[in-house]
Amino acid sequence: MVEIPQRISKMNAPETEEVLTVPDNDLFKGKKVLIVDDNKLNIKVAEKALTFLEVSSESALSAKEALDMIINIFPVIAIWLGLMNIAVHSKLLDKLSNLLSPLLKKLFPNIPRNHDSLKYISTNIIANMFGLGSVATPSGLKAMSSLQELNKNKDTASSSMITFLVLNTSGVTIIPTTMISLRIMHKSVDPTRIILPCILATILSSIAGLLMDKHLRRKYK
Repeated sequence: MVEIPQRISKMNAPETEEVLTVPDNDLFKGKKVLIVDDNKLNIKVAEKALTFLEVSSESALSAKEALDMIINIFPVIAIWLGLMNIAVHSKLLDKLSNLLSPLLKKLFPNIPRNHDSLKYISTNIIANMFGLGSVATPSGLKAMSSLQELNKNKDTASSSMITFLVLNTSGVTIIPTTMISLRIMHKSVDPTRIILPCILATILSSIAGLLMDKHLRRKYK
């Protein structure tokens, strides 16, 4: 369990300390929440607490602003989630995963052929390519769990786990769905203008991350 101390000050009362206890697990990690409050200070405090839990957030100062945000973001994300769901049931995702398998074999030489973790990793990569964090997170957690089964030293991350984390963090994004939705919400003249810069930036970050991973692995082998 993780304990977060909170100081509460009241007029004409001594300062006391209250402890907020939250589960020490991956329940919150990778999630995204919407904070609605008309007090900017409360929003800042909530954002700090969520950052501590590794949770990203969006904020709104009123229910109307929150509803407008949902109305603008939901259609784009719903379309891509629907397409991804179709891809899963039509086995298209499996075909795309097979296309990635030669690359994954080189990046993850320690993973046995046809192991479940390769399927989860490829699903995570494809979901990240389309900016679908809500789809990428479950497959990423399953990939890590599957890689842990292959890990001989259970209390230390394996080389495959580290490489996957690097790839997941800096992963190539072809269509940044959430970012496009936010640009639409804020009345951007050209919401999709960021696609090419995003592709270039994520390709470069992925190459840099993988090269650094390979260099450090050789150095500390």
